[in-house]
Amino acid sequence: MKMVGVKTLLIFLFLNAMLAPMVIEAASHNKVKRVKPPKPTKPVQELLTCKSRKSKCFMKRIKCPIECPKVKPKNPKDKACFLDCYSPKCEAVCKSRKPNCNGPGAACYDPRFIGGDGIVFYFHGRSNEHFTLISDKDLQINARFIGLRPEGRTRDYTWIQALGLKFGHHNFTLEATRTEKWDDNVDHLKLSHDGTELIIREGHSSEWNSTQGDIQVERTSTTNSLTVTIPDLVEISVNVIPVSEEDSKIHNYQIPANDSFAHLEVQFRFFGLSSNVEGILGRTYRPDFDNPAKPGVAMPVVGGDDNYRTSSLLATDCARCVFSPGSVKDEDDSLMMEYGMLDCKGGEVFESGMPIIKNRTLGGSVGNGSCSCSSVSAETTGVNMGQSQIGDEVPETVEAVVAPAGAKCGDPFDVEVVKTTEVGLMVGVDLLNNQELLREVVLAEGDVHVPQ
Repeated sequence: MKMVGVKTLLIFLFLNAMLAPMVIEAASHNKVKRVKPPKPTKPVQELLTCKSRKSKCFMKRIKCPIECPKVKPKNPKDKACFLDCYSPKCEAVCKSRKPNCNGPGAACYDPRFIGGDGIVFYFHGRSNEHFTLISDKDLQINARFIGLRPEGRTRDYTWIQALGLKFGHHNFTLEATRTEKWDDNVDHLKLSHDGTELIIREGHSSEWNSTQGDIQVERTSTTNSLTVTIPDLVEISVNVIPVSEEDSKIHNYQIPANDSFAHLEVQFRFFGLSSNVEGILGRTYRPDFDNPAKPGVAMPVVGGDDNYRTSSLLATDCARCVFSPGSVKDEDDSLMMEYGMLDCKGGEVFESGMPIIKNRTLGGSVGNGSCSCSSVSAETTGVNMGQSQIGDEVPETVEAVVAPAGAKCGDPFDVEVVKTTEVGLMVGVDLLNNQELLREVVLAEGDVHVPQ
């Protein structure tokens, strides 16, 4: 028995010695390798720059916050990066691209406004009539009101259904289209520019730009939301919504079953309004305006129907309208300096300090670079623009724009006035005072250079 036990033990040890390496080798092949998870990628924070010399942020490169690294986020629900060049703080902040009905410049609901002074007020107007919201020398914004008056009421319930904008010698309209049943997936916006209907492809961030570069429209959601930007004048955030059944019951609107009363929620952001600006909303931006709507009142209603009623959506015939696009704007009367807009389409990049000089007689440009840009009119500076060729011995003035490094055609730049006293001699560059003899330049056809 002992011999059998010893033999069994020896066989077991032998087999164990033989099999152990095989088991270890097999286990090594089946071993699960631990892979370190990839480090989260940090989003690229965009850099923004203010190009107005009157801004404290002039030409500073400001980085977007990590919470909103993009100016135009892919997700329409994400907040966007925004740099207010005229706030006391020179910093980028996060904000929604939809209208904020509780922020300054808002016009929402049964029209409830928040003025430039921060005071809430209501203006009811009348259904199917037009009223001026903003009237300044170079900007007019009217609104068309829709509404209804249930039996027993003394006034109409009203909402803003359309906006009509006039700027320079152009016009733009946007309106909420009538619909019986509301559907968020159907676009209810109708747009036009200078009388021609605009069709902007549905989809977040789809955009349209005028050929002159003086207005841009961008969708901020797939349907029913957009932003309208007129450089140096106004940025308008717009949203189309219906009057809900719940609101109708709460306020006793008595909305009929065959009309959802689609209307606009709007928020305005203005640039360079004059101290003489008029309009239901515009007057609240005047430094001397005493708002009759007192804080603390549950529903402060202000009048002004007769002062601000217009004959149509694009009319400027209200009693207090001041729109006059041909007039010279007093720079001291503006909240901030204006700057020009290059209107080229090519997107070419220019070297730092490269002036793009337009000769009005030739109707073209002289300068280095293939983009033949024409600058804005310098009428706002009070300078009489000359019409001579570069190289004329007769003292004349021509207009120019000096592009910063990396600038592209279509970007805004400060307008500078160039005065030639002789062939290729002294130049004056001062937007406000038109002072002369600040730099020497060489003005030769096909080559423009500003010594540093």
